[in-house]
Amino acid sequence: MHGYADVTPLLPDAPDATRFDVTGFSPSEAGASDALVTTAADLTRFYRALLRGRLLPPHLLRRMLTDTVPTTGSAPPAVAYGLGIYVYATDCGRAYGHGGSSPGYLTFTLNDRDARHQIVAHTNWNSLVDTEIDDDFWAAFQQGYCTRPR
Repeated sequence: MHGYADVTPLLPDAPDATRFDVTGFSPSEAGASDALVTTAADLTRFYRALLRGRLLPPHLLRRMLTDTVPTTGSAPPAVAYGLGIYVYATDCGRAYGHGGSSPGYLTFTLNDRDARHQIVAHTNWNSLVDTEIDDDFWAAFQQGYCTRPR
């Protein structure tokens, strides 16, 4: 996937610099926060292994999901965070996951408790300008998550 970002905040005097293909940029510029390069299939496989207890002993997974602190003002509306995983309130119940962004990209995932129901979104996102995931994205993403196949 190619990532595109509005680089105007970085190059305000550059002519026609509004959209720029940032695919070749190194994510290492942001340190560990951008250190994961993955696919949707890999993310769902990781969360299945994690939430089904194949990566951590049961007592550590339990702590990961329950030793959380409330979040405030987060977008999307996470209700808690702890030990590397967010707990989200969705229209169809609690979901577990995480998101991440770098200039040109946004990746987000939601999973039910045993990762039998999962959704991952990869999209272009202008993190140089947009500092929070907008309500329209969250509404569409949550609708996709809450619409379960019959």
